[in-house]
Amino acid sequence: MNGAGAGPTTPATMPADNSGLHVRGRIQVNIAMKGLTQAVQLLGAETEDGRIVLESLAKLSKQFGEAAQDLTRQEIAMMAENAAPAGPAPGTGDFRQMAAQRMPAGMMAGPGG
Repeated sequence: MNGAGAGPTTPATMPADNSGLHVRGRIQVNIAMKGLTQAVQLLGAETEDGRIVLESLAKLSKQFGEAAQDLTRQEIAMMAENAAPAGPAPGTGDFRQMAAQRMPAGMMAGPGG
């Protein structure tokens, strides 16, 4: 035997660093906890729905800590990433443009011509 079947000689791959994803996940949990806190105020803590949400908040805050009351820069940045782009919704376009497409030529012209 001359060692030809010794196996691969490439270095082992290192596990991917997911710490950034973990941080983003914790920020998402913080955002969700704020929303749930607001939901309890609307539902009322004395209702069955309110109590269920409060139980969930208790479990989440035990694991993740209390939700900060103000939005952090990271939360604002994440919400901005997920927000819909500004501007008219697809298909709504400018009214004049839509009207011009539907009217015969010359109908949209102003006075005198």
